[in-house]
Amino acid sequence: MIFHLEFQSMGLLLYTLHRYLLTMYTLQIKESRPQLEITLFRALLAFAALTTLVLKTNSNYFINLVAALLLFSSAVFIEFLLVKLSTRKLFLLMVASIIILVATHSIIYSIIFLLAGLLASNFNQSSQIYISKDLIELKKGFFNNTYHWNEFSNIILKDELITMDFINNRLIQLMVDEKSTKINESEFNEFCSVLLKSNQSPTDIL
Repeated sequence: MIFHLEFQSMGLLLYTLHRYLLTMYTLQIKESRPQLEITLFRALLAFAALTTLVLKTNSNYFINLVAALLLFSSAVFIEFLLVKLSTRKLFLLMVASIIILVATHSIIYSIIFLLAGLLASNFNQSSQIYISKDLIELKKGFFNNTYHWNEFSNIILKDELITMDFINNRLIQLMVDEKSTKINESEFNEFCSVLLKSNQSPTDIL
């Protein structure tokens, strides 16, 4: 009788696992991305304004002053430009690069500024968690961390908070952006529970 019940439980587990073989979840992580982006661009533009004064041309110092003033003003009002006016970051970087080129006559410096701005934009990409039957991938900017199911003792989503508990007692807790992530919590938690059980080692089961 006990063997029969265990066999039924194992069969139910395998059937449920088969249902989730092609299932994959993408969770958008809530973070202070806009504020971080504003801070990065403000620092970059302020540094460009200062460097424009340092790399002044001997022919017309007035141009350098105007360029530095424009760049510094952009740094001060960067939040207004990016948030209120919805100015495209690439357009803002191109205009600033042209101002730097006109003021310093340095193609190299304007290119370095443009590349630094693009790097800052890409580095500040929003974080995501990809969860499939094979692995869990945490992506943040250029950095990707990949984990396997047997590394976790529990994964649960509750009230937009995902908790990932490792078997080595490490803990990751992240807030999920409910606006861009539409997930049924009960189905997601069942999905994780089934895969966690199926990936348990014999020692964990005992």
